[in-house]
Parts: sequence; C-alpha cells; structure tokens
Amino acid sequence: MIIHSGTVIGSDGFGFVTEKDFHYKIPQNGRVIIGQDVEIGANCAIDRGTIGETKIGDNTKMDNLVHIAHNVKIGKGCLITAGVGIAGSVEVGDYCIFAGHSSVAPHLKLGSRTVLAANAGATKSLVGGKVYAGMPAREIKEQNKRDAVLTEINILKKRVEKLGKKVPN
Repeated sequence: MIIHSGTVIGSDGFGFVTEKDFHYKIPQNGRVIIGQDVEIGANCAIDRGTIGETKIGDNTKMDNLVHIAHNVKIGKGCLITAGVGIAGSVEVGDYCIFAGHSSVAPHLKLGSRTVLAANAGATKSLVGGKVYAGMPAREIKEQNKRDAVLTEINILKKRVEKLGKKVPN
C-alpha cells in the first residue's frame, strides 16, 4: 500500500441531523478497510463508516484530491483520478474508471467496468460496462447526440437572427 502525503484516512463522515434550525452531529464510529496493492494520492480524504465500513478494494489506484465519503464500498482494480468525489453509501463495482472531477451522488450503485468521463455527475445508479458523460451522467452516445443538437441549435439561432435583420419592421 502506498499513501501519499496530506491524505487523511478515517476522518468523520459528513453526518448531521437538523432539528429546529440546529445541526446535530451523528457520531461516526465505523472504520476504513483498505485492500492489497492500493495507492492513494496526495491530499485525499477517506471517511470512516458511520457504523459499518468504508472499503477500498484491492489494486485500486487514486490520484490526488479524491474524496471518498462514509460507508462507500469500492471494488477491486478501480482507477480514480484527481478531483473525484464519491458521496456516502455508494457501491462501486470492480474495474471502474472515474475521470477528473467526476462525481457520484449518495446511495447509488455503479456496476463493474463503469466509466465516468471527466466532469460527469452520476445522479442515479448506472449499469456496468458502459461509458457515461455529462451532468446528469448519460451513456456517452446519448450525451454526444445532445451536445450535437445544442451546437446545431446555436447555429440555427444565429441564422434566424440574421434572417430577422433582413425582414423590414
């Protein structure tokens, strides 16, 4: 196991209950389990479980500035690049890839071999073996079609504005 400088393992998860405008801290009494041959980059934060465990699977590699929240379960062989945030109680399958600044909302499941493109945001559970992009994350083919349509809309808007200038008031 390699852990680079500035990394904190076992910090409190972000657990609070709000009642009458006051935030009460929920005790975080769980632990962190890190598998074999794991590398964790500089300035990462891995929160311990609330009651249970936060787990990092064997042969998982993390870049710098990664946040793994409480009760997260990460499978084996995952690659997690800089700036990734995985919210509480997420379950990640084996051999998943998280590109820079991708994120996962709480209580979701990502199937094995899921790929999240840079800046993608998973807001629902994702089927494994597919590449996802955008916010919210969609299969990349669908996201690329949406991006192409948005580009076309801008081109059409400019054409309509140009035609509007030719029509007398």
